[in-house]
Amino acid sequence: EFSKYDVLMLSEVRASDKLFKARAQRLVEMLNDCTEERWTVTVSEPSGPGAKEVHLIIAKAPVDVVAFGTLAEMDGQPMDHAPLVATLQDRRFVGELRRINLVSVHMPPKTSKERRSARDAQIRKLTSTYVAEAKCRLGAAFSNQAAKETRKKNPYTAHIIGGDFNADAKELRELDVERHGWELQLGNVRTSSGGKSLDNWLINQDCKDHLTVGADVLDLSQFANFSKGQQGISDHAPIALRIKEIPRFAPPAPAKTRAEMRKTKEDLQSPCL
Repeated sequence: EFSKYDVLMLSEVRASDKLFKARAQRLVEMLNDCTEERWTVTVSEPSGPGAKEVHLIIAKAPVDVVAFGTLAEMDGQPMDHAPLVATLQDRRFVGELRRINLVSVHMPPKTSKERRSARDAQIRKLTSTYVAEAKCRLGAAFSNQAAKETRKKNPYTAHIIGGDFNADAKELRELDVERHGWELQLGNVRTSSGGKSLDNWLINQDCKDHLTVGADVLDLSQFANFSKGQQGISDHAPIALRIKEIPRFAPPAPAKTRAEMRKTKEDLQSPCL
């Protein structure tokens, strides 16, 4: 199922696991076995509290990761599970929007007043500082207007944040994500074994001038529930995002081959009855 997609984002991958690199490589090998295209993996810097974790972005050719970075802190705010940001380029895109910035997140759980406060502060900082600070978005313009002003150097870029926010859509709106130019793609649908809505996609509103977007939840037949000893892939369902390019101008018709041009010339020279 995963091999049908162009890009995968994984969070809560234990960096201290001695088998981490072997397991990540094995996953890439399994994906390669399913497709003719090759897959590459990009890894964030380990971060914690507690056991160190990393984010993975796994991309299928012809998608290339042309830049990436780990957002360990944002405007003085430490990020517990530092998000991974990566700039992707896909040569199949032919319009004004040529690149995508993906950000993989895992925010603190709201298990206590202190952890909930940390979650709120980190979501606010990510969604506001990312927009304000070019270094957080790897130099890509956030708005269409900013991209237009610097289009000779910077192509239009779609910005997408996805993963485990440990917050539902109502909470994300209360944390002002929409005020900073982000648009939620999922409502309060169940994404976890406990029936809670914890995962979502945020996209910059301007990218919808170039793309159509659709979000989905790939519901699991059996969730993991570690407190009850129930095994499964995860205690969260994977969430999916489909984007489709709608170029400002229709792509040019493919050039005719010499044989087609010769046939056209012969037709023009044929007598008409």
